[in-house]
Amino acid sequence: MIKPGEYYLVQTVESINTPLDLMPIVHVRTSLFRAGLLLLNSKTDPGYCGKLTMGLTNLSSFPVKLQMGARICNIVFHKITGKTIKYRGQHQGGRVSPKKTERQV
Repeated sequence: MIKPGEYYLVQTVESINTPLDLMPIVHVRTSLFRAGLLLLNSKTDPGYCGKLTMGLTNLSSFPVKLQMGARICNIVFHKITGKTIKYRGQHQGGRVSPKKTERQV
């Protein structure tokens, strides 16, 4: 149950293994925002492997029940031509937060 104003980090059940010539962009499903839920997401870098983590907040004035495994997003893969650099950041593998302070790359 997501109460009005609450914010959560949510993670996909599925993992992705992005090749170097594709860039995934996550889009919210309309059923989510029709219920008043906002999914905060971004593009994903080529070479990223793991689960996707996003922010989820309830903008409505009523609680919304979201079941485990509910479909919350779609992913569109954009073809990249030219040279790319593989993702090498601290969230590789779907890690939500680091155990210690790390330098951003």
